[in-house]
Amino acid sequence: MWFAAVVALGPIAACGGGDDDDSSATTTTSAPGGVATTPTSAGVPSSAAPTVLPATTALPIPDASGYTQEPAEGALRQGMKGLRVQALQAKLLTLGYDAGTADGLFGARTRAAVQKFQTDKGLVADGIVGPLTQAALG
Repeated sequence: MWFAAVVALGPIAACGGGDDDDSSATTTTSAPGGVATTPTSAGVPSSAAPTVLPATTALPIPDASGYTQEPAEGALRQGMKGLRVQALQAKLLTLGYDAGTADGLFGARTRAAVQKFQTDKGLVADGIVGPLTQAALG
């Protein structure tokens, strides 16, 4: 569940790569205390490595011209901004991909990190986070 998020952030739609199908399901998880969790190798959630800051300490999304607000669900791509983008960046960083700062702005650095992830997973490296990329992110 790579888009694990604090429940207060609301639903985060599933996304993937290589296609623009925006008809994916939504999945979120959180541990007690509102901190998102990532699965351990045994599949048991671990709150030791949150993928998103708790709602009370989440970084504000900068007001940046040229970026459009992300849709409530569907694919994420360069030029979008929002909490779903921020969660994506945090997940990429957790996995060791250099997405820059998890600031919620899907810029060239985030796209490059998505493309590197897609290449490593054998997906079409288009930099778009649609259903296939989301599934690969787990």
